[in-house]
Amino acid sequence: MRRWPWLLIAASVVLIVASLRPLLGSADWAGLGQWVGGAGALAAVVAALWLAGAESRHERAREAERSRIQAYYVKAEWAAGRLEGELPPILVRHSGTEPMVNVRIVAVHSSGPPSRPPLKADANTDCPVLLPGEPWHVEWRLARKDLGDTAIAHYCSSASRIEIAYEDLAGGRWKRIGSAPPEPDPRAK
Repeated sequence: MRRWPWLLIAASVVLIVASLRPLLGSADWAGLGQWVGGAGALAAVVAALWLAGAESRHERAREAERSRIQAYYVKAEWAAGRLEGELPPILVRHSGTEPMVNVRIVAVHSSGPPSRPPLKADANTDCPVLLPGEPWHVEWRLARKDLGDTAIAHYCSSASRIEIAYEDLAGGRWKRIGSAPPEPDPRAK
């Protein structure tokens, strides 16, 4: 850090005070001292507020990073045990340290060409609280009933990706498709 600007300011202040000495009486010098003390107190308040704000911003950034890391621990995958003619169950695992809330299965994305739209899951697949270490087995339904067995088998293959949405305790809303990194949910209110 360069010190010459501060030295120049200090020398200027000393020069101004020395040149005003013959013009000011003892009462005027006391008033000038009070003004300088008031300016110093104001500078101290501004510095304290700036430091408190910086600490608050730093704490919010740490909390957001911690929530983002916790979002990585939630993952949905196909569970074993598919019966003939039924949709395979979905298993949602959470290996983090804090609960996730409002976990829901949103859709199933095809592993095939991108021209196939994702299959929306029925909205009755919500889990209000997903505790760490406790798996959630989901018996889900499709929002559309008019798909054939071939299309369902294509979407429900092990290469398909399951889209889930969930919230962390800090209020962050996330979505995750398969094993891709979680992203902030754009559908969040």
